[in-house]
Amino acid sequence: MSRGKNAKMDKDEQNAYNEPMKPNSPRHKQLMKVRANLMAVLSETKIPFVMFESDAIWLQNPMEFFAKQQTVLDDANIILSLNSIKGQQRLGANLIIAFANNGTRRLLQELRRQLNQDENLLDQEVIINQLCHSQFGGVLCRQFSLLDISDGIWLRLSDGERLARRWPLIVHNNFYTQIEDKMARQAINGFWFLSPKNSCNLSKAQRILEKYNKISQKSGG
Repeated sequence: MSRGKNAKMDKDEQNAYNEPMKPNSPRHKQLMKVRANLMAVLSETKIPFVMFESDAIWLQNPMEFFAKQQTVLDDANIILSLNSIKGQQRLGANLIIAFANNGTRRLLQELRRQLNQDENLLDQEVIINQLCHSQFGGVLCRQFSLLDISDGIWLRLSDGERLARRWPLIVHNNFYTQIEDKMARQAINGFWFLSPKNSCNLSKAQRILEKYNKISQKSGG
């Protein structure tokens, strides 16, 4: 059924979006369009925002770090995460800080236009990389350091390799597509805190945070 621009999803639709979905499935494509539409609308109403993915690991509260970026990177329209693996798009769409300016608005409007125009387009990272590389509409894209905002490569490091560097603020659980694989990797690395009954194992989470704080203090992070 066709719905108006501001129509709300019913409860069944909301529940469907909360369930695991396969990449490239119609529902996944629709969700990517919903996300692109939301970002474009926020930019059109001149609301700055941070877009992040809920399966990322926040090792500490990054809000102060986010707030500083507009001062540190005052010439940027948008700041994105990086991908470290060769063959991937250089800029990732896992974490985006979008400032309220015309360059951001033009980029996100074009992202929305391309996704809505071509049903075969799915990968927002491909479009964003093309737009940023060409400086579409005069947009200036910057990127986070992998030392601050890491990707899934960090989860492949040994304990010794992790101890040799400061831990990042956020680690993205990317490079895997199936939710079961993502959950397993989180569990192997000690970052899965849900019990089989879907309640949070608070003591386990506290132990990980204590471990992180000790490492962070030693490294001066």
